[in-house]
Parts: sequence; C-alpha cells; structure tokens
Amino acid sequence: MVGSAQRTIQTTSALAESSRLLEAQPWLSYGADLPIIRRYWQEVFGRRPAITPSFIFPDLLMIKRAVELDLGISILPDYLCQPEIEAGYIKILHVPETPPSNVLYLVLRREQLQTTKGKWLQTLLRPLDQP
Repeated sequence: MVGSAQRTIQTTSALAESSRLLEAQPWLSYGADLPIIRRYWQEVFGRRPAITPSFIFPDLLMIKRAVELDLGISILPDYLCQPEIEAGYIKILHVPETPPSNVLYLVLRREQLQTTKGKWLQTLLRPLDQP
C-alpha cells in the first residue's frame, strides 16, 4: 500500500481499526470492482473493503503517478514502485504481517508436455532452487 511522500496515516496494530482508517482514505483503483485492492483486503483484513474509489485508472503506471501527485493511495506491486520509493516520491503506508501472494496456475494437456513449448514452459516454471 503506497501513498505520496507527504501523506501520513496512523495505522494501529488492531486490524479492524487499521482497516477503518485506511478505508476512509481517497483510493485510486484499476477498476470499479477494486480488483487489486479487494484481493489485498481479503488476504490482510479477512473481509471485503468498504471503499468507493476516488479515481479509476486503466493503467498501473497512471495510478503510480496519481499517487505521487497525492490524489490518493493504492495497492501497487513492489517492482513497480521501488524506484519512486527509493527516490522519496512515494512511501509505503501499510505493511501486512503476511504479504498477499499471487499464485498463477498453468494447465497443459499431458500430450503437450512433450512438445517444445511444453518443455520450455516446464523449464521456465521450475523453481529456481531446482537444477
């Protein structure tokens, strides 16, 4: 969860209180149904957020720029925000005890595993600690 360098939010250790404080903020979202925010809220706070976004942007880079301009706060991937965080343009507002995960599932037919594309996918998706 990120906001501009000027924005301060005093969250507490109580999840219910923190979620209410955060819900009162102006939110920037990727869609009206809060796709990224909703997933974060479910995993961190265990419920759906009671948020109506202040602005909806069709692009995460636009959301990042709007956060920098202090139009609101949002949930953005670490890799997207790291340069701006290091430069001091935006800051992390909330760090959950257990960060939300993003698991992707890939399904192939058994006969596709032996094709060149199937072997390439197996290599690509093999965990890095395995040879």
